[in-house]
Amino acid sequence: KKNCFYVFSFSIFFMGHEILEGTSLPNAIIYFETLEMLGFGCIVLFAYDWYSALRLSVHKKILPHELPEFIK
Repeated sequence: KKNCFYVFSFSIFFMGHEILEGTSLPNAIIYFETLEMLGFGCIVLFAYDWYSALRLSVHKKILPHELPEFIK
């Protein structure tokens, strides 16, 4: 359910950004840059949520021998 919220919020923020960018409102740059930052924040939260979910499903024993040495 959180992922649906992130995707919905992301799409609303970026659509609002594009709509406000075409208007001639005074100080509109503040509004559409704020909406853009909120949209990117939703992308980050979405990616972190998937990272947290997928990290638990990785078995450390099946990692290649070279990978743990490369991470250090």
